[in-house]
Amino acid sequence: MIPALWYLGAAAPLPFRTPLFWLMTGFVACFGLAIVIFLRLVGREWASSLVLAALVLLVTFSWPALTSVGAEVAGSLGVGIVGDVLPVALAVVAFWLGGRLAGDAAFGIVIGGAVIAYAVVLATIAVPLVTPGPGAFAAREAGPEAPDVVLLVLDGYARSDVLAENFEADISGFLGALEGRGFFVATDAATNYPFTYAAVSTMLAGEYTLDDGPIDDDELDNIRSVLTGNSGMLRDFAAAGYETRYLLNAWAGSHCGGLVDVCVSGGIVGRSLWNLARMTILSPLVDEIWRNPLNNQSVDQLIALDEILLAPSGDNRPVFTFAHVILPHVPLRLAADCTRTDGGAASEWGSQPELRAERSMRYRDQVTCVNTLVIDALDRYLDQRPHAIVMITADHGPGASLNPNHSVQTVPDGALAERMPILSAYRIPGCEDRYRSDLTPVNGARALLACALGADMPPIEDIMRWVDFDAGGVATDITARIGSSPG
Repeated sequence: MIPALWYLGAAAPLPFRTPLFWLMTGFVACFGLAIVIFLRLVGREWASSLVLAALVLLVTFSWPALTSVGAEVAGSLGVGIVGDVLPVALAVVAFWLGGRLAGDAAFGIVIGGAVIAYAVVLATIAVPLVTPGPGAFAAREAGPEAPDVVLLVLDGYARSDVLAENFEADISGFLGALEGRGFFVATDAATNYPFTYAAVSTMLAGEYTLDDGPIDDDELDNIRSVLTGNSGMLRDFAAAGYETRYLLNAWAGSHCGGLVDVCVSGGIVGRSLWNLARMTILSPLVDEIWRNPLNNQSVDQLIALDEILLAPSGDNRPVFTFAHVILPHVPLRLAADCTRTDGGAASEWGSQPELRAERSMRYRDQVTCVNTLVIDALDRYLDQRPHAIVMITADHGPGASLNPNHSVQTVPDGALAERMPILSAYRIPGCEDRYRSDLTPVNGARALLACALGADMPPIEDIMRWVDFDAGGVATDITARIGSSPG
């Protein structure tokens, strides 16, 4: 229960918490009951094996917690190596005790069964069980000439002025290439929220998913329903006769709901086993072997994006595709030509000032890689779908200077200036009157829906809100700090 709450509760601020808590509590309770039964009904060998299996599980699957404790101890003692030695030592002691005090066969059977049960529970709770939500509007049926529609979200892609000032990156060539292909670039765009779960769900809903004030369970349930395609834009395109396609990624909030027609998955390693293995003592080895599917899977998705978009629908229907790609988001392990590199400490954002220059260079490289892959895919796609509607936007900017624990009172203006301004570009033929240089994604999504489906989706007020990284927090209007715009 500890590692499950640690990982899914902190890294995925979605409404997994209540079902996760009860499922894991039930699992632990059953494990404890089994210990009592074994103590009464079977020999000491099996009973001690069960107790020791619980200890081994605790150490093995609590690697994030143990390494954090090790880091704290190392900081207190002023001896850095303690941070690495402490969790390894605890794990070694646990396995040594298991080998010394339990029978080999009994211990092997018990620990094997426990690990399998643990993995099954984690996999089960990762599948969102949400019911379809009500439609936002009454959409018309898509006609035979209805255009294909694409919503491409590039994670962590900053606006051009931020890239130039903070990262010494010039993307004018990329923006010119988009404009040459019929896109309007919103040069003053900003995101509606600074974190993915709120920003992406708001795009897919076409309305704000978090209002001002404390974040409640109903809002989180709605966010999960929208992110899975069981309500919001994906549901509305399905209701209008479109085939819906959803590109899964390794982010915990990415799931195909029951109403998605085509779910493009990167496989169980990238989706589940990698995350599970990184919770264990094998974490360093896993990172070395798999080199983070957040990067690898995203590159593969962008390379194959045109093939995914151009695949014919089952019954010649128009197609709506939602593709959230985790690039150029950290880890920064891609060269400008998209080859994989090993960035070490420099591949993640952090507080070490000596790594700032290298991190900026690596982020520029990933932006260059993304730009090349996006233009290549667009060229092949638009050559066959010249009337397609395409929205390309980031969910938020990079987090080079962002502390996720910042409250709205403590977040520096510099962090906001990097996090909130984003890349946004639109190709919505017939709706050019909806374009604005400061168009935020929620109104871009409403324009897309209005023009693709003939829906009554007028612009709404552009609002930027700060939300705590922990979804148990508060949403606060910071439009005045970012710059307001009319609805």
